[in-house]
Amino acid sequence: MSLINRLTPSALPKETLNQFVATFNVPTVGVYDYTNVAANQNQVALELDGKYIYMIERVSFSASIDEGNYFESINVLPQIRLKYRDTPGLLYPFPFPCLNYKDNMEFNFYFNTPQDNDALLVDFTGVLNQIAATVGITTIRAAFSMVIYEEHDNAVITAFKSGKWKAIECFNS
Repeated sequence: MSLINRLTPSALPKETLNQFVATFNVPTVGVYDYTNVAANQNQVALELDGKYIYMIERVSFSASIDEGNYFESINVLPQIRLKYRDTPGLLYPFPFPCLNYKDNMEFNFYFNTPQDNDALLVDFTGVLNQIAATVGITTIRAAFSMVIYEEHDNAVITAFKSGKWKAIECFNS
């Protein structure tokens, strides 16, 4: 089975990158704590315009340590939350777990905002233990990126907002 996204030639690709930092013993003693660092919350990933619809096509996640060491050091599962700046509630209803590294993982999530000038915000939470391989590493950086398409075709936008547009079609191969 294959998925075919229904984007038009007027859909503009936008790439985002958000970086998060956890420093050993700051603010929580004995761990790398992303949760209690204000700079890891409410990061702007993309400015949004209410007249367009958006599709998060792919996501990637990694950190500045070896993936095996990252996995071994997890204390509180790191998670990404996507939300709007000006529209109440989460954009995506579930946290995105960061159990392992992801490289261009298909996501295929369509959305729009009712606000004229809004933004897609990213929160990163989680706690990593210090393990033998991370002794001497003061800071662990994490990175989350997305490929997002901004759809400009008026017929698609109207159909999407009215609930009459099928964003993805499935075909048996």
